[in-house]
Amino acid sequence: MISLEKQHQKGIVLITVMLIFVVAGFLAIQIHENQFYVQRLTMHSVIQDQAKAYLNGAESLAKMAMLEDEKLDEQGSGRKDHEMEAWAEVQSFPIDGGLIEGRIIDMQGRFNLANLQESDAARDVFIRLLEGLGIPSNPQLQPEDLLNAILDWQDEDQELRGIENTEDYYYLGLRSPYRTSGQGLTHLSELNLIKGFSLDDIKTLKPYVAILPVGTPININFVDSVLATALNEEDGASLFDNRPEEGYSLEDATSLSDEQKPKIPYTTFSQFYELRIQVELGGEIVRMRSFLFRPKSITRETPVQVMTRDAANIILNS
Repeated sequence: MISLEKQHQKGIVLITVMLIFVVAGFLAIQIHENQFYVQRLTMHSVIQDQAKAYLNGAESLAKMAMLEDEKLDEQGSGRKDHEMEAWAEVQSFPIDGGLIEGRIIDMQGRFNLANLQESDAARDVFIRLLEGLGIPSNPQLQPEDLLNAILDWQDEDQELRGIENTEDYYYLGLRSPYRTSGQGLTHLSELNLIKGFSLDDIKTLKPYVAILPVGTPININFVDSVLATALNEEDGASLFDNRPEEGYSLEDATSLSDEQKPKIPYTTFSQFYELRIQVELGGEIVRMRSFLFRPKSITRETPVQVMTRDAANIILNS
């Protein structure tokens, strides 16, 4: 008959063996999970590197498209950029395991916020644009309040332009305090910091505005009906309604009536563009936005230049 002591010892051995199996199983699972994680991390890194190579390639194609457009302009009726040109369409390129999509956006077809610094005419246009878009959404504010908020954000003094407190005194009193910029806008994201602009207001306004060098003219071949109406309070809408399918030529632009002509400097060709690229690869999506400058005459010595480049959660058609 087995003694109680031996039975006790066997029980301990059995429990020990079971614990060893449990620990071994747990370690096996952990090792498998770690291997899977490392594998996924490596795959993600490979996909990111491939996507970046595709993004750079798409950027080079955009530069080539700008050069080709200039050649076509020289062969045609002169320098003119409009919505019907091939470069203005969304382009798709299938790749192994994914897709590249890209779009070049003419930024001179938008209102240049930088012109608010020096031009009363630009300020009037901006007020009309806000009114046409139903901004601000806050019924206690007027479009003039937002204009003054932008101007106070940019100037170096602490004198209020309107009834709203939009100088340092207000911003330093916030839970996360900061000062006004004291210089011209450098990025549209600054609107998020300026008093009076709601997220909905900014979302509505963004497709209509840009930040370009002061004095940059607006390309009337890309303005929509809302912006065209804002450009001239008399008959600016007809600037859009009567626009030829392939846009105004320089000659057409000079023959516009006083009621149609924008109240700010305008042109029919552009030099500033935004390139939006999206790469779908291996179940992942990588996006990039490049800001391009196109010299008036593209040559080997003066090619299309990439001014800025950043990853962004952007939509190609917005």
